[in-house]
Amino acid sequence: MSDYLFVRAKDMMIFQNVVEAKRFFITKISEEAEREGRPLSELEVKMLWFTEKGSDAKPDYLETAAEFSERYDDDEYEKRISHLLRNAYNRDVRLGAGTGAEDTKKIYQAARDVLAQEDHYLLIMVQNVFGSSFQSWLSLLQNAVKALAEDRVAIR
Repeated sequence: MSDYLFVRAKDMMIFQNVVEAKRFFITKISEEAEREGRPLSELEVKMLWFTEKGSDAKPDYLETAAEFSERYDDDEYEKRISHLLRNAYNRDVRLGAGTGAEDTKKIYQAARDVLAQEDHYLLIMVQNVFGSSFQSWLSLLQNAVKALAEDRVAIR
């Protein structure tokens, strides 16, 4: 498994900050690109760290973004990164089947939720794969309302 930073608390991975969540996703994406035989370039990896306003924003990120715009197509890059992340996730879930696939899913969800606390370019690709936290909460709420409605019908 990747060497990423996390704390195990009550058998659940908790990311302490956005940088740790970002590192988790970037590691997963980079490893998957290697596995698929098309490693990310240095510039592609730098772009995964890009943020204008996040807690880890750096002045050279804007230079990186300008260089990236000249050399790459944003849409193609975002599709590739989303594809790599989806494959990494599916692989991790498959490897965790029978020994913690649900934990694997929770780890990715926790990383997504921490990353979503700030504005990061990587979040676009993460949300392409996993949706937003809002979607998860909305789905949970809809399921709860549906269950309550079914209980009322059963009681009558």
